[in-house]
Amino acid sequence: TDEVFAAACSPTDASLVISGGKDDRGFLWRIGSAQDFQELT
Repeated sequence: TDEVFAAACSPTDASLVISGGKDDRGFLWRIGSAQDFQELT
């Protein structure tokens, strides 16, 4: 884990959040389920 530079909610589905940080990795999360995510490379 490292610093998070940005996070944003989907404009069409408020349960989806994307985050990106210093490690140059992005993650797509579903709010309420920390296990339900995808790493974007």
